[in-house]
Amino acid sequence: MSPAKKYRRNATQCVLVAEDALSATDQLILMQMAAAWLRLAEQAEKDTQADVSDQTSRARTGHSD
Repeated sequence: MSPAKKYRRNATQCVLVAEDALSATDQLILMQMAAAWLRLAEQAEKDTQADVSDQTSRARTGHSD
């Protein structure tokens, strides 16, 4: 499973727990955690796309590390 998918799963879990939280403070914290997991997922996806793009560019130009 990709990191982005794991992060999205964690975000979903935070939302589910928040729905059952008794206090508004706990709900807020859990929703903030969900948002943070989603930001991590988005960054992981961008990083993966950048890696693929970089590898493609290297293959086209014949350069490698």
